[in-house]
Amino acid sequence: MYSGYDTVEGPCKDALHISKPAAQGALVKAMEGLIRGDAVQTQLSPLLVEQRLVEDEYSVVENAIRGLRKQMMTSEEEVIDRVALEADVVARTSDLMLLRQRMVELEQTVASLRAN
Repeated sequence: MYSGYDTVEGPCKDALHISKPAAQGALVKAMEGLIRGDAVQTQLSPLLVEQRLVEDEYSVVENAIRGLRKQMMTSEEEVIDRVALEADVVARTSDLMLLRQRMVELEQTVASLRAN
């Protein structure tokens, strides 16, 4: 099921469900699992979707940091603007570290479910 609803009722309530909007690649991963007939796939699907969302968000933040650093290197902004840019880099780096921590947690959870 691919829908905008968080919960699905009726005859398909136990089916594999991916909420809209899905992260890039989430539908393909789900289809691969269905084709292979992975029994664990239904348990893993929400984790895999979250994992992909976190990876996507990590990439966005990482690119934003690169852009900010590039802007700091190439522009001759006023000191106040430079301080604001540096503070933004620090804040986004903190976000990046938290996202990386979540990625590691999800990887460990997925690995343990696959092992069982």
